[in-house]
Amino acid sequence: MSGEHHSEKMPESMCRGIETLRVKFVDEMASRILFIEAAVAEVRNYETCTEAASAIAIAAHNLAGLAPSLGFEEIGIVAAETEPLWEKVRENTLLRQCSESELQPALAKVEALLDLLEKTLDEEPFALCAS
Repeated sequence: MSGEHHSEKMPESMCRGIETLRVKFVDEMASRILFIEAAVAEVRNYETCTEAASAIAIAAHNLAGLAPSLGFEEIGIVAAETEPLWEKVRENTLLRQCSESELQPALAKVEALLDLLEKTLDEEPFALCAS
């Protein structure tokens, strides 16, 4: 995913370390996508809605924290927007069954996040360090 990055002042060793973490982050992205998709399927089937909503919120929270630090700002932003929606779904389902109208904003946002993750898998990662 291309984007602005400011590594001009970053020491080479730090830059290389972050690039290594970026590669690992992208390598693990497919499994993150599958995990989130499985949780979304559970929610859509009204199986274990509370647990699935919690799993999605935690995954979004982790992405919101990690992605920007590795140069994936847009993923971080969308993940940060996704997390509170799924926390609300989780809280509501503790009291009663999931309702389709309550789920729609959360489903739309997590689908946007999944689309962004899938798009990132298809793109050439930008280099942080000068070659």
